[in-house]
Amino acid sequence: MDNRQVWMEHQENLRGGYQNFESPLLKSGWEKCIRQGMDPASRELAHASEEEFLAAKQETRTMYAYCNRVIRAVRHYTRNPLAFVLVDARGTVLRLYCSEELKEWLACKDIAEGTVLSEESSGVTAFSIGLGIMDPYVTSGADHYLEMFIDTTMYFSPCVLEDNSDEQFGKLNLLGGVGIIMPRTEPIGDYLPTLLSVTKEACLHIDMVDTFYRFYLTDTTGYICIDIDRGSGKPYTLYHNSNIFNVLGIPYRDVVFQSAYEIFDPIPANQQLWDIVNNRKHVRNLSIPITVNGVTRQYFVSTEVYRQSKLGYEGIRFFISNEEKISTFVSRQIGNSALLNFNNIVGQSKAIKEAIVIANRYAEFDNNILILGESGCGKDIFAQSIHNASSRREGPFIAVNCATFPKDLMVSELFGYEAGAFTGSKKGGNTGKMELANHGTLFLDEIGTLPLDLQAILLRAIETKRFTRLGGTKEICVDVRIIAATNENILDLVEKRGFREDLYFRLSSFVLTLPPLRNREGDVELLANHFIEGVSNRIHLAPPKLSREALEYLETFRWRGNVRELQNFIEGIVQIFSPSVITLEHIERYLVVTGQLPSAKYAGTEETGRKSRIGGASLSEAAEARLGEEAIIEALARAGGNKSRAASLLGVSRKTLYKWLHKYNIQ
Repeated sequence: MDNRQVWMEHQENLRGGYQNFESPLLKSGWEKCIRQGMDPASRELAHASEEEFLAAKQETRTMYAYCNRVIRAVRHYTRNPLAFVLVDARGTVLRLYCSEELKEWLACKDIAEGTVLSEESSGVTAFSIGLGIMDPYVTSGADHYLEMFIDTTMYFSPCVLEDNSDEQFGKLNLLGGVGIIMPRTEPIGDYLPTLLSVTKEACLHIDMVDTFYRFYLTDTTGYICIDIDRGSGKPYTLYHNSNIFNVLGIPYRDVVFQSAYEIFDPIPANQQLWDIVNNRKHVRNLSIPITVNGVTRQYFVSTEVYRQSKLGYEGIRFFISNEEKISTFVSRQIGNSALLNFNNIVGQSKAIKEAIVIANRYAEFDNNILILGESGCGKDIFAQSIHNASSRREGPFIAVNCATFPKDLMVSELFGYEAGAFTGSKKGGNTGKMELANHGTLFLDEIGTLPLDLQAILLRAIETKRFTRLGGTKEICVDVRIIAATNENILDLVEKRGFREDLYFRLSSFVLTLPPLRNREGDVELLANHFIEGVSNRIHLAPPKLSREALEYLETFRWRGNVRELQNFIEGIVQIFSPSVITLEHIERYLVVTGQLPSAKYAGTEETGRKSRIGGASLSEAAEARLGEEAIIEALARAGGNKSRAASLLGVSRKTLYKWLHKYNIQ
């Protein structure tokens, strides 16, 4: 068909002949162009701005890199005058691959790098249809809506990947595509298979490289990818890491593109494993037996199923851990890790600085540590800090509060249990905290609450570094450092036979005693301001100031709950009242709200003419209730015996102070 005949056919299509198109895609495309009033004689297409073009290249850099490589290889063997065109998902031309003569020919049709070949810009073409349906397509001559394209033949194949995440498995993601534009007068060749090969090769590499970045290079467990031959259905090894051989306990050898039976014994062995493969099952940390070279061991398996139906491949990725490797893996998954270090400890007092220096020194060695201190003084923070400063910092940090579990549950919590060990046990058993902490640190908080018989079991495990799961027969070896903590008088417990002396000496290779807040001179102000800033940022509030009177009053508190109590106190005031300045009035109101001061006292307010002021008696009674005799003596000592100064430190009148001195018979 010569150009005049094609021209006449195109004009007939414009007069309604497009209704006779056999392809519904061509027909609907023409209808849209006519409905939108597109001028078929237009010779100007849409173009991306310089910023949009650079952004498009940046967003598609992976596809660009792989397609660029393959197109260059294909063009080397192409003799006909073809222009390869690489576009993004919006149809923006990223690059033209052709002779200068063809580039000039395309430029006359307003096609260059940055041109947008979408339906809105270029009308009906193989590019606009192929991008819309995410499948290959061909258009030629009068198929095109714009007159300037009737002397061309266009081929297009999209780059499409399926989402393999659990949430959106199978969802198609359009990356862009590769097309060919050539003069219609040239012999029509079989170019669509060529484009399919280009885009399939690029997508295959994109998907596999993505896998490598996410799993292969970063995962320390055994990784192996079993691909399924679409023709025979047989499994073969596509990729693997070197650690898979360490996990399975076999010598390393290259098994890429070898039968998967070279690694895993075929049926009747490995029934569960081949069931996972054949049915493409997603599993997470599933304990199954795996037979390799006739030897069966128990392993933990996680999988990720992949499928690219448009590319013709599918299979399953395996992550395999033996019992030693799974401890670190599981402990990270459940969030047991040390997040804090010595920089997170707020304080400038001599007492806290000395504790940090000693703890830092302890971290250099691998001895067990016993941390002593009142409740709320930061024993858990010091335990995490020691772990993160030690040679075990890359290992797990597992924390157990010994007071939160009944005796019977504590045994299984620490040492784990086998399947069927007791009624209500998990089907596959359970890994204990001691095992999870392998090659890391086990933090046993409130160790003084452990019952004596459990202390004996723990002592043996610490001494031998071996234990047996509840209901099991096999001994498990571990390498664990113990950091124990208690707020009780542990030596008094030992003296009263409430705590085993031999366990005490096992745990107390190093002893760290943390100072209570009342002995950390100057730290109340630092901590209070630290907590003010923290809670203010959390609730998006400008941090309030702490008045001098309020600070002096806070410094007289005994703080039986230490730093934790101060934190709760400060955060409560900020969140309830949102003040710009924290005053004595806010403290008293908080004491009333929290029930630490009778509300009847709050009713006795007096108007001073400037603002409502609460009388000092209520605050003094709150202080007396919270502090007692020891706080009064400390205030007098800090004031050098000056009663007026001591009363000011306590936030009460001299009259109230004299009443307290008489009540407690303080000279």
